[in-house]
Amino acid sequence: MSRAYLHLLLLAHVSRFFGAARRATDRLGQDELASLTKFAGNMLWAHSGFASGDAAQRRAMAVVGGASENLAGGLTGAESRAQEARAALDELERSMLAGMDTLVDTLGAELAQKGLSDASPATLDAWIWERLFPGTPWPAGHAELEDALLRRWR
Repeated sequence: MSRAYLHLLLLAHVSRFFGAARRATDRLGQDELASLTKFAGNMLWAHSGFASGDAAQRRAMAVVGGASENLAGGLTGAESRAQEARAALDELERSMLAGMDTLVDTLGAELAQKGLSDASPATLDAWIWERLFPGTPWPAGHAELEDALLRRWR
């Protein structure tokens, strides 16, 4: 599999996930928005190892991600929680995009090691999705993904 093809797959998955996540935030209540902020922070922490840049940048991502649980609990008002949840999603998306080259290299090596480089598109999609967004089921469509995210955050 070419590096460019893997890069496009990753970008498509990131776009699909964050598009659905932003639409889903409009359907969340105050407590659920706090849960989303925690989720985004945990994902930021988990993806800090894939970030490009120096060790200080990766540590900062890990610290911000880890601190999100405390931040989410201290917010008041539905609008401020919604803004904070969206900001956490934006930060996670930015970090994933900034670390895309490292992510492509890492996942490309894993695909080759597991013998999945020539797997079917459906198999590749599901495997890549699970690596990027563990525990979030590979959706059939945008509405199904939004519903799955809402179930996860509730």
